[in-house]
Amino acid sequence: MRYSKASGWALVAFMFVAVSQITAEQSQAPILRPRPTKATILVKCDLACNWKLDGKSEGTIALNDSKIVSITLG
Repeated sequence: MRYSKASGWALVAFMFVAVSQITAEQSQAPILRPRPTKATILVKCDLACNWKLDGKSEGTIALNDSKIVSITLG
């Protein structure tokens, strides 16, 4: 009788630990991080040029010059 009580309590303790771990894993929601909406690009030219971004004129760049432009993603 004494051994069956001890094994019963061991089974109860095991089940409690298993259920508590499953519950803890289910309660953790995924971490959502905001996606960046802006970025910068570096445009380099080895010739003097007029340049466009998505069909819109962005100006001129001199010979061997560069320009940093902020853009929105999408």
